[in-house]
Amino acid sequence: NNAYRNYLLKRGEYMKKMLAVILSVIFLLCGCGDMSDESILKIDGENIKTSEYMIYLYEQMKSFEETGGEDIWEMKFDGVDAQEVAKQNAVNSLMMVKNAVKRSDTLNIYINDEDEKKIKDESSKLYEEMGEYAKENGISREDVEKTVRESTLQEKVFEFITSGFEISRADFDSYFENYCEENKKELKDISVKYLFKKCDTNNEESREEIEGIYERILTSGDFDSIAGEDPNGKTEAEDIDECELPEEIKDAAYNMNEGDISGILESAEGFYIIKAESVEEADIEKLKSEIEKIYTDEKKKEIYSKQNEIWSKDTTVEKNDGQWNSIKIGKGA
Repeated sequence: NNAYRNYLLKRGEYMKKMLAVILSVIFLLCGCGDMSDESILKIDGENIKTSEYMIYLYEQMKSFEETGGEDIWEMKFDGVDAQEVAKQNAVNSLMMVKNAVKRSDTLNIYINDEDEKKIKDESSKLYEEMGEYAKENGISREDVEKTVRESTLQEKVFEFITSGFEISRADFDSYFENYCEENKKELKDISVKYLFKKCDTNNEESREEIEGIYERILTSGDFDSIAGEDPNGKTEAEDIDECELPEEIKDAAYNMNEGDISGILESAEGFYIIKAESVEEADIEKLKSEIEKIYTDEKKKEIYSKQNEIWSKDTTVEKNDGQWNSIKIGKGA
């Protein structure tokens, strides 16, 4: 459904804006500790191999490029290079996982046999997906499996922490009502046919001509034949989003019902007459259910993020400057 598709696209735009926020403050606390040459970080005394860190960075790179394309690495966010933001966000993800793993025993959360099968499958897929990236960065299958195992534990801790959460129906209903109000266009899939008279709309002769055409359409009911006389007309229905129509003309189309023929519409270029060939309304209940899942997940993430902030207060992080500075992303890396 286009409405749900556009909602996800809007979420993508939101996430792109969120990349501009530097989430990590840990480097204000970082020192350069005693680490082996192959380690890039030390988190609470645990040496983090560069190969392990690069798996987390791989996920960040995918996320950034899915949001902003490969050119995103040429951008800056609040004056900070995109690659530096991605590198720091990878540390945030790593910290979040390590904090969860550290507390999993206390919470009686463990990996079971079913989890093990899932870990094996996901590790194999991820390693194959990384391909040359894994080879170039010394990432082994064991590195990937360790990362997936710890991430699985973190997911289970997430579910434990957020398991008692229920959204406020009043808050969500208000949120969804606002969403529908702000996205009226996305709640309809419309295909249209139209004819267009390019002219000066202040010219009386042109106005009389389009009025005559409009009368013929209403009298005959044969929009296609009359529109077919127009070299600029479209007698094959097109999706409104794909039509090269001025926005004000599209806006008028969104207020039409299936089979409606518009009045005479004016634009800066001339007159239009439109027929709404088909109008498909979004399945509001289905859309509401899908967005509720996204909304609930976002609220759970907020809860977990606050818990992680508490856990992170006492987390010590050191970095190997040589390893850190050697990592480059994007063109010319």
